[in-house]
Amino acid sequence: MDNKTYTDQPELPLKISNEISLKTTPMFQQYLLIKSEYEDCLLFFRMGDFYELFFDDAVKAAGELDIALTSRGQYDREPVPMCGVPYHSYMPYLQKLTKKGYKVAICEQTENPDEAKKRGGYKAIVKREVIRVVTPGTLVEDLLLQPKKNNFLISLQSRNKQYGIAWIDISVGDLYTQSCSENDLFTIISSIRPSEALISQELLSENNNIESFLIKNLNCLITPYNKNLQNNKKVKKQINEYFHIESIDVFGKFNNQELSSCWALLEYIGLTQKDNVPPVRFPKSLQTSSNMKIDPFTRKSLEVNITLKGERKGSLIDTIDKTLTAAGSRQLDKDLSSPLTKIEDINYRLNMLELLYENSEINNFIRNVLKNGSDIDRAKARIISGRGSPKDLLALKIGIRNAKEIKKNIVNSQNKKFLKYFSKIIKTLEGSKKLLEILDQSISEKLSNNLNDGGFILEGYSSKLDNIRGLKNESRKILIDLEAKEKSNTQIPTLKIKYNNIIGHFFEVTQLQKEKLLQSKNNEKFIPRQSLKGVARFTTEELSRLSESINNANQQSLELELKLFEELKDKVYENRESLSEISESLARIDVLSSHASLANEKNYTRPLMVKESVLEIKGGRHPVVENAVSGSLDIGFCSNDCLLDNKEKIWLLTGPNMAGKSTFLRQNAIIAILAQSGSFIPADYAKIGIVDMLFSRVGAADDLGSGRSTFMVEMLETAAILNQATENSFVIMDEVGRGTSTYDGLSLAWAILEHIHDINKCRTLFATHYHELTKLEDLLTTLSCHTMKVKEWNKKVIFLYTVIKGFANESYGIHVADLAGIPKSVLHRAKHILDNFEKDNKNVYKSNKVKKNIKNADIKKFLSIIKKIESLDPNNLSPKNALDLIYEYKDQIHKLDKKQLD
Repeated sequence: MDNKTYTDQPELPLKISNEISLKTTPMFQQYLLIKSEYEDCLLFFRMGDFYELFFDDAVKAAGELDIALTSRGQYDREPVPMCGVPYHSYMPYLQKLTKKGYKVAICEQTENPDEAKKRGGYKAIVKREVIRVVTPGTLVEDLLLQPKKNNFLISLQSRNKQYGIAWIDISVGDLYTQSCSENDLFTIISSIRPSEALISQELLSENNNIESFLIKNLNCLITPYNKNLQNNKKVKKQINEYFHIESIDVFGKFNNQELSSCWALLEYIGLTQKDNVPPVRFPKSLQTSSNMKIDPFTRKSLEVNITLKGERKGSLIDTIDKTLTAAGSRQLDKDLSSPLTKIEDINYRLNMLELLYENSEINNFIRNVLKNGSDIDRAKARIISGRGSPKDLLALKIGIRNAKEIKKNIVNSQNKKFLKYFSKIIKTLEGSKKLLEILDQSISEKLSNNLNDGGFILEGYSSKLDNIRGLKNESRKILIDLEAKEKSNTQIPTLKIKYNNIIGHFFEVTQLQKEKLLQSKNNEKFIPRQSLKGVARFTTEELSRLSESINNANQQSLELELKLFEELKDKVYENRESLSEISESLARIDVLSSHASLANEKNYTRPLMVKESVLEIKGGRHPVVENAVSGSLDIGFCSNDCLLDNKEKIWLLTGPNMAGKSTFLRQNAIIAILAQSGSFIPADYAKIGIVDMLFSRVGAADDLGSGRSTFMVEMLETAAILNQATENSFVIMDEVGRGTSTYDGLSLAWAILEHIHDINKCRTLFATHYHELTKLEDLLTTLSCHTMKVKEWNKKVIFLYTVIKGFANESYGIHVADLAGIPKSVLHRAKHILDNFEKDNKNVYKSNKVKKNIKNADIKKFLSIIKKIESLDPNNLSPKNALDLIYEYKDQIHKLDKKQLD
C-alpha cells in the first residue's frame, strides 16, 4: 500500500504488461495496475466528477448500494461492468460499504487533463494514485462514525499462549495496550468491542476460536497481518522513531507482545492513511487487575452496552446516559465496559460526583455550558489529517472556550473540596489559551461545511485578505450599478445580471424581451452567449472585464483563506496534546454531571466501597426495568434487599416464573457495575466489596452455527464460572440444569452449588425451580434459602415481586400460562394431569415407604438370626441338633428378600 503515482506507462512486468495491453485500453491498464495493489479493497477510481468501479468491484458495489450496473469499454473483447457514485457526495455510499465490512481504496486524479496533455500529448492518461484506504477500523469523518461510541481498531499478537493486545480509535487518537492469558482474551476483547482486528495469519491458524468469536459476537472485520513482528529490538526502535522519543519505557512497562501489537496498528494506520495520518497519543499500558472482568456471556445477558437485539436503545447505558457531549457519552461507554477494581480510584470518582450532586448550582452551570459543546478530539483529528473543515476549527474554539468557562466557575466557587478533588481537571482546562485567542480572532461563527466555499476567516485577522475582499465588494457595487444603468438604457425592468460557473456573469432577459434588447440604443455592444427555452443571455466587454476582476478577487481571496487555514492547522498540531487533555477532562466532567443529574432525578445513592467480600443492598432496583415502568400510573418498581457476606455467601432463590427472580439477579449485578464504574446506584443503601470478576449464567440460546445446543452453551458458561471465579467474584445463576432430564439437571445443579460453596467461595445468587435443592440449606453452612413472595386470591396468583426468607412450595406454572392467555380447555386438562402426577408421586412415596419398612423388617430378622447363631456354643450341640438348627436358619433366611439385604 505504498504511495505510488500511476501514469500512462505503468511499470508492469513485461509479460503482464503485454497481456493487458493486448486486451484493453491504456486507461484500464492503469486501473488494473492500481487494483493489483489493493486486491482486498473496492477501488473508487476517479473519473472526472465520479468515482467509478469496474469488473467484480462494480458488481459487488452495485448490489450493496442499490445503484445501476452498466458497462464501459471492453476487456478481452467483453464489456466491462461499471457503476459509479458522484465524488462530491460519495460519503453516504462510503458509509454503507464500511458498515457492511468493506474496505475502499480512494484513487484520485493528481493532475487535470490539460496538465496531462502538456506532459504526454493528446492521448496521455492523467496521473492517479490511491490517497487513502477506508476500512471499518480507520474512520475519521463524522458521517462514518457513531458519535456516542468509540470506533476501535485492535491488533493481537501471541507467544506461548500469552497475548498482547493493542487498540486505537484514530478519530480521537487514544492508543492502549494490555497483556493477558488465553482465559482472559475474549473478556478483554468484548470490553473493547472493535470494528476491525489485525491478526497474524499464524495466530489465525493456531486459534480458530478467535476468528469465530470476532465475527459472530462482534461483527468485526478481520484483516490478516502477514509480517513477522517478533524482532523485539526492531519493533521498539520503530515505535521510538514514530513518537520521536529516546525510549518508550518512559510511558510505562510494555511486554514484547504489547509492543508488537502496538507497532502493527501504527504501521497499518500509516498504510491506510498515507500522508494524512491523524495524531496518535502515546500508548497507555493497562493492567488486567485494574478493571472488573466481565466475560462475553455476562456482558451480553446484562445488556450493558447493547441489548440482546444488538441495539443501544433499551440497554443499561441508554437508560442512565444523560451526557450532553459525544465525548462524554463515549467516556461513559468505556466506564461501564471496564469498571474499576481499586477502591481509591472508585472513591476519587465518587467524591467528585458527590460534590456535583450536592452543589446543584455548579452542576446546572456546567450542564448549560456543555449543552453547546463540541467534539474536540474528532475535530482535531480531522484537521490534522487534512480532512477538516472550518467547522472543525469552530468546534475547537467552542470546546476550549467551554473549558475556560467551567474552570472559572469551579475556581470562583471557592469550595475547598472542589479545588481539591477537581485539581487535575482544573489544570488541564487551562490549556491552549493562545490557540483560543487566535481562533477567536480568525474563525467566523457562521460557516459553510465546504472549505472551498471560503468566507470563514473573520475581518480584521488578515489585512491582505481584507484588501482583496474590499475589491470584491467594490466590484459587486459596480455590478449593481451596471445592472441599474442597463435597465434604464434598454427600458427592460426585468433585465438581470446573473452568474454561473460555466460562462461567468451575464445579462439575462426573457425570450419575449430579446427583440426589445436588440433594438435598444447601443445594442451592438450586447454579445449573445446562450439561448435557452425561456431566456436569452448576453454579455458586454464591460461586464466581461468586471466578471474577470471579480473572479480573480474570489480566487485570490480563497487561495489566501486556504493558506491561512493551513497555518491554523499547524497551530492545532502544536496544541494536539493539550487539546486531548481538555477533551478528556470535559468528557469526565460530562459523565460526572450526567450521574449527578440522574441521581437527583431517580433517587440514586452513593455506594460504600469496602475491601471485605460483601454485597449489602437495601432497596435495590433494576434501572432499566424501573425506567420502563415509571410511566405507568398503577405499576411501580418493587425494590428488594440483598445481603451476601461471610455468613450467607449464597442465596438460593426459588419461586414461580414471572415473579421477578431474573430481574432481582440482574439488578444486583448491574448495581455492582455501576458502583465500580464510579456512579451512584439505584438503591437506598449499598455496601459493596470489590468484585474482581462478574459472572452471569442467566438465559441461553442455541449456537447452531457452532453446533452447540442450548444446554451445551449453558454448560460452557457454567464451566467458565467454576474454573475462574474467586472469593472476590460475584456470580448470578438462573435455572442451571433445566436443559436436560430432570434428574440429570438436578444432580448437576446440586453438584455446582456444592462446588461454588466449597471451592469458589464467591458471592452467589442462584435461582432455581428445583425445590429439592432447598435441602442444601441444612448441608452447606453459608447457603441461605429465599423465595419470591406470591399471594393466592380468588383462585388467582398475584406476584408481589418481593424477595423473602424461605422457599417456594409451588411453581405456579399453570397460573402463569393462564396469565399468558392459554385456552381454558388446555389449562383444565393440564390441571387434571398435574393432579394425577402429584397423586402418583404420593403413591410412589407411600410404596417406597412400605418397601423401606419391609427392608427394615428383613434386616431385623436377619440380624436376629445372626445373633442366635452367635449365641450358640457348638461344643454343647449334638450333631443332630446342629443339623436341625442349620436347616431352620436356612429356611428363615430363604424367606427374606435377598435384594433388599444386598
